[in-house]
Amino acid sequence: MFYWNNMKILTEIGSTEYKRIIHIIDVIKRPLSWSARKNH
Repeated sequence: MFYWNNMKILTEIGSTEYKRIIHIIDVIKRPLSWSARKNH
């Protein structure tokens, strides 16, 4: 039971971190793709 609760907490934390990382990657990628389009 303890293990399951730990996994649940980790999953909740993980999904929040995952969303944040995805957002950061998206923000980083956007200007890169924009400048790449401008150059070509």
